[in-house]
Amino acid sequence: MKINASSAVALTRHIELSDKSTQKDGRDAIVRRNWFINPDEHEGLAAYRIEIPEAGSIAAPHFHTQDQFQVFVDCPGAWLGADALQPVMVQYADACSPYGPIVGGPQGVAFFVFRLMKDQGAFVMPESRGSMTKKPGRIVLAHLPDAAEPVPAGGVQALEAPHADGLAIFRLAAGPGGRVVAPSPASGGGQYVLIASGAARSGDEVLPARSCLFVSPDEAALEITAGSEGFNAVLLQFPKQSWAARLAAAH
Repeated sequence: MKINASSAVALTRHIELSDKSTQKDGRDAIVRRNWFINPDEHEGLAAYRIEIPEAGSIAAPHFHTQDQFQVFVDCPGAWLGADALQPVMVQYADACSPYGPIVGGPQGVAFFVFRLMKDQGAFVMPESRGSMTKKPGRIVLAHLPDAAEPVPAGGVQALEAPHADGLAIFRLAAGPGGRVVAPSPASGGGQYVLIASGAARSGDEVLPARSCLFVSPDEAALEITAGSEGFNAVLLQFPKQSWAARLAAAH
């Protein structure tokens, strides 16, 4: 079940919301959510870009009831908890694991969110502690090297080495015309790939910068061929139990 989604389409569908984030003074902030893969259309799979354009806006510490990855791309001067954000920063959070606050910089903050199952929304801490359905788990951070950094051998670099349950984060990169075979999806619970810069091709699909695709665990390893400028991408691999929970929920 491979799904491709391009930011060239998604970024034309800006939706202004007023209840997802607050500024320092408590006023509602503008939030734009741009869907790549909508959970209502793809059996719960979700991939989207969040833009909070107001300077200094704050998303209070919170948790979600689904395992998730976030990829921070436009974030000068922004913070994630005690960590100063720099592009491209990746965060993985197990379900019910609080993180934050997310504090916008002078131009706010923008990031991508990836999940395997439809989520109920943010549960703000500490008042939502009683809504946790399990104990907090892992919070993992990784940084994707800039495209100017040397291409790794074979085009694959582990940014977070695979955990026992398959959780992992990889860099995929190649120069012009280069071909990369990604790690086998069978080792984890589903993979999202986000093209951070450049452009690539997977089969007949063209993948421009800021586009993404999803590969399920039962598919063959993804093969990507770089365009004329090469590409730099991040591969986000969920734990095996995340996919098992998705399958269980479908029955």
